[in-house]
Amino acid sequence: IRTMALSGIICGVCGMMTVAGHDHSISSSNTAGGYGFTAIIVAWLAKFNTGLMVVISVFVIFLERGTSHVADKCSGFDASASKIVIGLVLFFVIGSEFFVNYKLNFRLGIYNLDCALFIDDIKIDIEYDGWYWHNINDMQEKDTKRDSYVNKKGFKILRIKAGRSIPKEELLFKLIEELRSTDEKYKEIILPEWEQNIIKKDC
Repeated sequence: IRTMALSGIICGVCGMMTVAGHDHSISSSNTAGGYGFTAIIVAWLAKFNTGLMVVISVFVIFLERGTSHVADKCSGFDASASKIVIGLVLFFVIGSEFFVNYKLNFRLGIYNLDCALFIDDIKIDIEYDGWYWHNINDMQEKDTKRDSYVNKKGFKILRIKAGRSIPKEELLFKLIEELRSTDEKYKEIILPEWEQNIIKKDC
């Protein structure tokens, strides 16, 4: 509420200064001018980070001024084309945000793949097995059937058996490279927490 009230006050002051200009009137050309819509884009891209807002604002201004200058210098390049260029840039930037915040869920038949790697003509399925669910006997049998099915579909498999932690990057890359460069179809990483939880269960 405080932010909304403060924003309203600032917008009101800016609007008063604009209207109190040389013509003392309100029109579509001297009120918003598209600035509000640009501000929404800037705030969204910056995730409301003040420092990033400054950087992104400079970037948007650079695009607007640069494309307008090109429109003035080049014949056949309409002024409205600059807005199209800006729109395309922002469209692709915003579109890329989708792939940053969300992941694609690869599905192979009736199974979902945790992570699918495609290296040249080699396909690798990386599965992360949390101890809580995958240490159950029924689940282990299902995992075995699943691995057999995925192998038949041309995928090699790297299983990571853990709890919440992940293996070191060097080990992960080493096993991926071994799967890529050899005829092996299955690799497994068992982290200490997996074995510790099994010991606790047996006790």
